[in-house]
Amino acid sequence: LARAEKAQAEAHRRGVRARVKRKPRRLYVSVDGIQTPLRQEWKRDGSRGPLVCEYRECKTAVLYETDQRRDDKTGRLMDRKPIHREYTATYEVSDRFWQRVAALAQQLGASYAKQVVFLAEGQKYNWTIANRHFPRAVKIVDEMHAFEHVALVAQTYFGAGTDAAQRWTAARKEELRSDGVAKVVTAINDLSPRTEEQRKIRQREAG
Repeated sequence: LARAEKAQAEAHRRGVRARVKRKPRRLYVSVDGIQTPLRQEWKRDGSRGPLVCEYRECKTAVLYETDQRRDDKTGRLMDRKPIHREYTATYEVSDRFWQRVAALAQQLGASYAKQVVFLAEGQKYNWTIANRHFPRAVKIVDEMHAFEHVALVAQTYFGAGTDAAQRWTAARKEELRSDGVAKVVTAINDLSPRTEEQRKIRQREAG
């Protein structure tokens, strides 16, 4: 399976497209990476040398559609749970990972979708994938990682676990959920740093 997927990605890079399996209305593309512990080849008797373990990033992607239900209050069609999910994952370098994601998206009908939604955390190479292969996609930093940045600012300025930090974080979360990114940036910039660490955190996180 791994060899077949690698060959498919390489063929996609050369312009050889696989058969399209679906023609979705909306296709979600979500990518992330996780540091995983790996053990080098080893034998208990020591014949292959000492035991060596290291962490490497496993790059992962899930592409999916969702089923929908009409909201009772607004009458709008709302996405519910993911369906038709397909995955790819690799320890290869970023360039090879992009090829895998692009090849899988092509198979799942990204070019037929009325809308592609790209979800990721803030790593630069995630957005290189988005801009290179899904330029017209709706691009979203996933909620969990966005909230982590907000929480870091609150902890730095108000102290971890304090009521002030929790109130400030809750207000910023509501702004983010309402697409109020500019309000969050303003709230961060309005903080008055008392230490060099606070100044650096404010500058970085507002950016």
